[in-house]
Amino acid sequence: MSQEIRAIYENGLFRPLDPVSVTEHDIVSLVIGPVASAVEIANSTSEVSTADAAAARAEFERCIGSLDLGRPIGIANPAIDADIARQYGAT
Repeated sequence: MSQEIRAIYENGLFRPLDPVSVTEHDIVSLVIGPVASAVEIANSTSEVSTADAAAARAEFERCIGSLDLGRPIGIANPAIDADIARQYGAT
């Protein structure tokens, strides 16, 4: 009997997201293919555990925290204020 099982890969292991009908130490065959990222799963309408949502949030924050555009961004930025002052003074 075959069944499709959604799983998440964490710490080197595949953890099923739903109950499975196999017993301990059964040998199974896996076909691996990404369905969605942890963030997409956490934002879906299907029920997601608190641990999955926390893991998705941590991954999101890890990725966003590493974002560097190489230029100033944001509203309260002295470099932008200086650019505006220079431009205003030139006109």
